[in-house]
Amino acid sequence: MKVKKAIASGGAVAILAASGILASAPSASATVDCNLNWFCLYYNSRLHGAWYGTLTNEPNLDRYTFEAMGESAGHRKPVKNNAGSAWNRSTHAVRVYFNSGYRGAYDVVPARDDPKGDPVSDLPKTKNNNASILWMQ
Repeated sequence: MKVKKAIASGGAVAILAASGILASAPSASATVDCNLNWFCLYYNSRLHGAWYGTLTNEPNLDRYTFEAMGESAGHRKPVKNNAGSAWNRSTHAVRVYFNSGYRGAYDVVPARDDPKGDPVSDLPKTKNNNASILWMQ
């Protein structure tokens, strides 16, 4: 009886995972692209390597790691002080700060609907020195 339950529950998890219903939180997601409405940081320049995505302000990035579908550059490395580029798929500009607590120098990554906004930002002021993220209203 216990074996049948384990097989049944394992099958249910497999079906949910295959259908995409079983998903992790945005900041730990490991999909191929940055999801719509998210702000994502990438390990390397020009949106290459593993990535981290969020929907919220992050006063300190030290608790997060970059994720990837495979063994991409930066996979499982800390996000704090390791991001090389960003992609803003939201409707609000986002600031990436040099220091935790939204302090110090920062880069502004324009909203995706900004006609002047390049979807790729290589973070000239905070490349590999990024500690917090603040969404602009």
